[in-house]
Amino acid sequence: MAHVTFMSLSDRDDGQMLLMAGFIVAFGLIAITLMLSDILYATSLASEASMDPVKYDFLNLQQLANSETKNAYKSSTINGYTNWSTFEKYNSNYIGNISKIYAGEGYAIKVERGSPYEVRFTANGLLSGNPEWRVVGNATNIYTFKIYNYNYSVGDSFQIDVVNLTGIRLYSVKINTIITIINRTGAISTISLTDPVDLLAIGDTPFTFNTNTQGQTYSIYFNNGDQIAGRFNITGKSASNQTFIKARDYMINSTISLTSSRARLNITTPVSVPW
Repeated sequence: MAHVTFMSLSDRDDGQMLLMAGFIVAFGLIAITLMLSDILYATSLASEASMDPVKYDFLNLQQLANSETKNAYKSSTINGYTNWSTFEKYNSNYIGNISKIYAGEGYAIKVERGSPYEVRFTANGLLSGNPEWRVVGNATNIYTFKIYNYNYSVGDSFQIDVVNLTGIRLYSVKINTIITIINRTGAISTISLTDPVDLLAIGDTPFTFNTNTQGQTYSIYFNNGDQIAGRFNITGKSASNQTFIKARDYMINSTISLTSSRARLNITTPVSVPW
């Protein structure tokens, strides 16, 4: 005869109480989450509302001016040659238009561009910038990789490292008084300096860029970027099948002045072009 266990009224009451407690906790967590979301949203709105309108407009103007500096350079550069007259004309048109727009808001605007100067291979293009940074992420193919018109410091070598998704270094190049190539097995090859340095053309078969990166997804890092100045151009395709270009030719200072009845602001921002 089978043994049958009957649940007492007390056991059923305890089970129902536990179930009710679970529902109460769940609803409580949902309510707290919604309250926190409302608080964060209200804080964000309050922050934007409390910002001085003049400063807010000035920050927007600064971002727009920096973007237009890059656009002016791209529009004026064809096959590596920059027509600086076209660059100045583009800027003059932009400055005239933006001045008219802001005049309606009661602002007097002045935007000036400095002369182009050399780029350091740091994150922001300046000598004081981060010298160790990721230039390209999750690439599968590189079509162009050149460094040209460069000057290097004799000391710590500027180094390019190509690293795959698991952190394995596939390829490295050091540039100093000579070019040193380190392939994925750790073997070393040295060649004479050239200008430009075409990373896709230097080295024998065991030391070529494509031989060591084929079939991999990888990132490209610059190290000791403050030790070299010049120009670089990298084009390729990412793992998401998107083409990209990462290139820097010059730094250009963009100076913006904004004057109103309530404030007077002025800032100079170094802008790297074209990227």
